[in-house]
Amino acid sequence: MTRPEAPVSLPDRAPTTFDAWVAPHLAVLSAIAVREVGEHDADDLVQETLLRGWQQQDKFDSARGSSRAFLASILYDRARRHRTRRRPDPELEVTHVGPVDPEHLDLERAVGTLPRRQRQVVTLHYMAGLPIAEIAVALSISVGSVKSHLFDARTALRTALEETP
Repeated sequence: MTRPEAPVSLPDRAPTTFDAWVAPHLAVLSAIAVREVGEHDADDLVQETLLRGWQQQDKFDSARGSSRAFLASILYDRARRHRTRRRPDPELEVTHVGPVDPEHLDLERAVGTLPRRQRQVVTLHYMAGLPIAEIAVALSISVGSVKSHLFDARTALRTALEETP
């Protein structure tokens, strides 16, 4: 006779279900996935991320960062593996849902021209709302590197947006 399984207990919350733990982050994970692998493969990437998150939830340490940073780290790892399997990397198009503000489109286009690491740092900081220390954990780089990438990205974006007709 087997004992019933206890509810999942995650380190930064009271006993709850995994879906309740990840639900607040799904929209951000989906948006990041679209930026990383394109709209066609984004859902698969999010599903791989959630599966890996479920398997590795015991490795989550709230002292190192938020659950959003933990899941973003997994997503970027899965995206890197996805790109490796799909060489050469096709051009990713930024897609929009709903009405598009021309200034927003210019910003999206400018962000899309940034080198991958700068684009990731900008996405995590401005879209996912992660602090610099958590971005460093999510991307496995130093805090100084995050600051440097943000500075370089802001400079490049400022230049690109000023040149836009």
